[in-house]
Amino acid sequence: SIIIPTYNGRHLLAQTLAHNLRALESPTIEWIVSDDGSDDDTAEWMAEHFPSVKVVKSLQNRGFSVTAHRGALAATSEILFFLNNDMKISDLDLSRLLDELACPDIFAIVPTIIRPSKDNAFESITWGYFKGGWLTPESYPPESVDIAESRPILWACGGAMAVRRDRYFALGGFDPLFSPFYFEDLDLSYRAWQRGWASWYMPLGTILHDHQATIGRLFSQSQVAKIHRRNHYLFMWRNLTSTRLLVSHFATIALKLVTLQWADIGAIFSALRHIKIVLRHRRHRPMPTVPDLTILETSRT
Repeated sequence: SIIIPTYNGRHLLAQTLAHNLRALESPTIEWIVSDDGSDDDTAEWMAEHFPSVKVVKSLQNRGFSVTAHRGALAATSEILFFLNNDMKISDLDLSRLLDELACPDIFAIVPTIIRPSKDNAFESITWGYFKGGWLTPESYPPESVDIAESRPILWACGGAMAVRRDRYFALGGFDPLFSPFYFEDLDLSYRAWQRGWASWYMPLGTILHDHQATIGRLFSQSQVAKIHRRNHYLFMWRNLTSTRLLVSHFATIALKLVTLQWADIGAIFSALRHIKIVLRHRRHRPMPTVPDLTILETSRT
């Protein structure tokens, strides 16, 4: 099932959907557009131009995680492929993708994602490190990495990722805590890693990404930066399990407060509005089987 979340993205679907349907023409593929309360007549336009595509429409705008998850709930296949409405599939080896996802240790797979608007930047290989009380995720390959080879990654990019349905729902799917956008895919993959389920980059095809075609149109750069920073804190509070890393992180928070780092102070207090949800997640989550530093080290090697 290929799930395309969209919000006021009829113009993007007009550029990408017909192309993608041709690129992956197959009677075994279920196409789903999950509409996030659009007011640009996306659902009506879809019914007229793409009647074979299932449309799941929300009455209100809830953000990426809720919209993608609603599409997953409507899907009937054992493999879910989340695809942004600003993605164009160049080619994709679906047979090998299905074979690789059958591996018991794999949770998600990301193919080659290229951003043409940024000198063909490579977006598939993700990794991260913890330093100075801060977990830093990186979404570009280190110079030593051969992008022609498969490798484990810290998280599968939510814009073009295939996951096993059973494991997606075992994890609870994308978390609405991170609405409207950012860190929901890192959060999902990190929770999978904690259970021993890896995310992988595999060069099984190429997808072209017109980055932030929706976000950049609806939010200012200042708003995007504030949401990103808040969700960064929420991700660490929700997921870090190492006592040493947590102590280091909260010491860093104290330093930011004392030195009046206002951007971080605003993000901290914004994140604290969700602290009850974070604490509930931490109380009820399964005991992680893979520690934080092992996850980070595995995605770096």
